[in-house]
Amino acid sequence: MKKMVSFAWLLILVAVAFRPDHCLAKRRAPAPATAAAQSNDNNIDLIHKTCALTEDFHQCVALLQSDPGSLTADQKGLARIMLNIALREAKNAESDVKELLKDPSLNPAIKQCFLTCVNVYELASTVYIPATINSVNSDSYADARKEGSDAFTSIQTCGRDLYKAGGSSKEPAVLDKNKFVASIATLSLGIIYQLG
Repeated sequence: MKKMVSFAWLLILVAVAFRPDHCLAKRRAPAPATAAAQSNDNNIDLIHKTCALTEDFHQCVALLQSDPGSLTADQKGLARIMLNIALREAKNAESDVKELLKDPSLNPAIKQCFLTCVNVYELASTVYIPATINSVNSDSYADARKEGSDAFTSIQTCGRDLYKAGGSSKEPAVLDKNKFVASIATLSLGIIYQLG
């Protein structure tokens, strides 16, 4: 009986030692996918932790997750992603307002506000937001906070002037777009403040 048990163990050891490599490969294949899933889970956690300290958690998460790079970014990378979204949206808003300025029947007060908005968006998209991105890239977070704050303040000027001129009833789409761009600037600042 003892010899049979020893012989059975010997057969098991031989079978394990001489099994084909593809059997091992089949067992080990899921490991990289698990590592990638773990990495994505970690970054989703980072996105959630980062956005929890901003003014609008849900909008922050939605905007960051709309960029595939957020799944591999560190917190500094998340700041850059949000700033690039702010840059894109400021350029889009500027373009939208320029189109509206082509309307010859535009109320003069609203037209003046639109001209202010174009100047503000241009300043934000060509000076303040790019300077903020450069400061984040060079770890100059105090400068990034100041430049980001300047971008936010300039963007607010458009909405404030338009509202005062009665644009809330005449041009609600522009005000909504302005609020959206301002909120992205605020989210960017919220992330920058977490960097240092």
